[in-house]
Amino acid sequence: MREDFNFFLTDRTGRFMKKNNFIIFLEMLLAFFACNCVNYVFFSDDPGFLKSEFNPYWLIIFVITTSYGLLPGILSGLLASAHILLFTFGSIPTKTGIEQFLETGGGTLFLQFILASTLLGAFRQNNLNKEILLRENVNSLIRHNENLEKQCSALNKTRESLEKRIVDETSTFKILYNAAIKLEGHDAEKIYNGCLEILKEHFNVEKASIYFKENEYYVLKASLGWDKTNTIEGKVPVEESIMTIAFEKSSVINIDDILSTHNALKYSSQHGDILWIFPIKNNNNNTVGVVNIEQINFLSFTTPVREMISLVIEWVEKALNRKKINDIFFDSMINDIELDIYSFSYFKDTLGHEIKKAKRYGSCFTLALIMLNEYGCYTENQQKILIKSLSALIKKFSDNTDMIFKYTVDGFLVCLSPYQETERISEKINTINKALEEIFTADNNSFYGIKSNIITCDGNTPDVSTAIAALENTERAINALTPITSGAN
Repeated sequence: MREDFNFFLTDRTGRFMKKNNFIIFLEMLLAFFACNCVNYVFFSDDPGFLKSEFNPYWLIIFVITTSYGLLPGILSGLLASAHILLFTFGSIPTKTGIEQFLETGGGTLFLQFILASTLLGAFRQNNLNKEILLRENVNSLIRHNENLEKQCSALNKTRESLEKRIVDETSTFKILYNAAIKLEGHDAEKIYNGCLEILKEHFNVEKASIYFKENEYYVLKASLGWDKTNTIEGKVPVEESIMTIAFEKSSVINIDDILSTHNALKYSSQHGDILWIFPIKNNNNNTVGVVNIEQINFLSFTTPVREMISLVIEWVEKALNRKKINDIFFDSMINDIELDIYSFSYFKDTLGHEIKKAKRYGSCFTLALIMLNEYGCYTENQQKILIKSLSALIKKFSDNTDMIFKYTVDGFLVCLSPYQETERISEKINTINKALEEIFTADNNSFYGIKSNIITCDGNTPDVSTAIAALENTERAINALTPITSGAN
């Protein structure tokens, strides 16, 4: 609507008022010339339309006056009056002719032209002045509105920029929150995998691994970008691995640090395998494991990225320390909540009690270490189903005096049976193996069976540590797939 009104003002005032005075005067002359031509051609017997009831000169006066205002209107009235005088007298009038013209009322039309053009011109000029003032006000408002639009556009751009920053910051906080969630919980495996997922998603790490030192080996806990064939063994001797440098220096190691060590030649075959080694420390600031960055996008292989990864490793350290505290709490419980059997910490107390009872009464008892064969080949969900099923079946086929404990290694259970011989326990384990196979293979799953090793303790067993050492030796024998007693299955 504003644009339409602006066009109206421009059309009515701008177009007419900006005309040159000469053009206006020329238009009046042409109008009178055209009117005179019509008079001469069609009304030659009435020069100047003096005999007509309506004189066409009124049209010229009306159009000029309403179009151009006061001065052009008066001029058009004077020209019309001049035509009346010209056609009345034909030449310069005499005094007698003028008196006769006035007495007969001939001056009435003359005065009407002048008076009408003056009054109509004054009225129109007043309206034109108002239109001009209104036009100036509207133009001022238009300019002000344009300035406001420019300011509004600038504010909108600023708002969009701020909104984008807010969205980016919200997205960043969301990413950090999701990353932190991956390191929550009390499952070490989930913490390891969460760490590798963060490295992959946010730092373009393509290949990495996490190792922890256990006795004389570095044991693989999790890997990223590895083939399954490379993760089967999962153990590297301490003396043969370049990771030893990170344990010795207890700091982030890169290829330059590796080459500058005194025994760099010893690990020369591994120089191209690892780009960065990040130590994982416990609460005592001792290095207990490492995160190896083996392959990363070239653009991410920078110092800032290395510092950010160090921050992620600190998160992992805190998560593992929380898990350790949580494990201490749960180890103090006599029951394992997940499997509904006794915990390994309670096993020590019970074992000590049974050893004392065997010495006092000359009795004996058996310990059966039962393991799901090829436990690492099952999926995580299958592992949970199998270990729970194994626990339930052992409880089902055991006597009331038997006690079942969770062992320190996943996939292992310990059964303590007072006053029972190894042959009877072996029969129970065979029955459990068949029942577990029927349950698990019902859905066309592969089942690798269970293995067991059985030892007998009596009054000659010195103490708890000796019995536990025997169990640990049994565990090594099972891992090597070589039975240590005649009761092995």
